[in-house]
Amino acid sequence: MEYVGKKLASLADIYVNEAFAVSHRDYASITGIPKLLPHFAGFHLEKEISVLSKVFQNPRRPLAVVIGGKKIETKLTLVVKMYSIADYILVGGKIAQEYKEFLKIEHQKINSRAYGKKAILLVADLNEEGTGILKNSLSNFIEIIERAKTIVWNGTMGKIKNNDDFGQATKKIAEAIIKTKSYSVVGGGDTTEFLRKRGIIDKFSFASTGGGAMLAFLS
Repeated sequence: MEYVGKKLASLADIYVNEAFAVSHRDYASITGIPKLLPHFAGFHLEKEISVLSKVFQNPRRPLAVVIGGKKIETKLTLVVKMYSIADYILVGGKIAQEYKEFLKIEHQKINSRAYGKKAILLVADLNEEGTGILKNSLSNFIEIIERAKTIVWNGTMGKIKNNDDFGQATKKIAEAIIKTKSYSVVGGGDTTEFLRKRGIIDKFSFASTGGGAMLAFLS
């Protein structure tokens, strides 16, 4: 990587990082070049950091964090981090199935920390196929979303690619967030693609270009 970094750096005089979506990766183009050239954050990268930082800096409350999708290994750290920051954490999608097992491992870690406050954590029940959350869980999630003043969302509530019927829960979560008029931040490739296809992504206060990068920053 060092060789590649030097090769890339030889092509320029100044380095500007405008690629928030991959800024969490140890690539030569991300971590190598800044060691060799004067370097700056691009305007959009600054915007991403500014918006996501608001989640920590006196957000309007209640603050609800909605986490879905299927990559439990990247999202569990966000749950642990937000446990002392958010008012509500709503876990859906495929990770809800795995999370119950991971929670056993993380339970002691979470409770061993000196948290002044703890978020209310709701893990959705899934259908038998594990492709979507059940109606009662969806209703509980929407009830909390309607109370929230700041909402951070990353990850769909179920399988959406092969059969659009499975996307109904994700669609209803999106509609509920939009109706609240809360400060809403959304990220994650599948989630933002889903919203773009339905022409509603601009209804959110901010759509992050990063999925993994958003999770890494918030974590």
